Amino acid sequence: MVIWIKIGDIPFAFFISRQIVELYLTGSNQGQPKESRSELIAVKQALGKQKIKASISLGSAELSISELATIRIGDVVSLNKRIDEPSAMKFDAYGTACEGFIGTKEDALAFRISRIED
Repeated sequence: MVIWIKIGDIPFAFFISRQIVELYLTGSNQGQPKESRSELIAVKQALGKQKIKASISLGSAELSISELATIRIGDVVSLNKRIDEPSAMKFDAYGTACEGFIGTKEDALAFRISRIED
């Protein structure tokens, strides 16, 4: 069984085993609350395994239809941000979570956090 709750704009899923649901529905667990609680997973442990997709916004550009029609491999499209301006990290549809700068780490693109939203 999955129980969904929403705290602010962030949804959370809590998982309860089939055995616990059956014990609750049949009432066969009366007088044994410790056994039913032993099957539950701590909130921190359950949430720690949940994943949220993050995306980094580098900026945006506006192109005319004629520019878009003639775009070729190797063309450069200038974005509306300077290289020394921070980028935003967003989690799914929940808005900006933090800001930072794009860089590299061990031959991969990376994001260094400089400010966290409240």
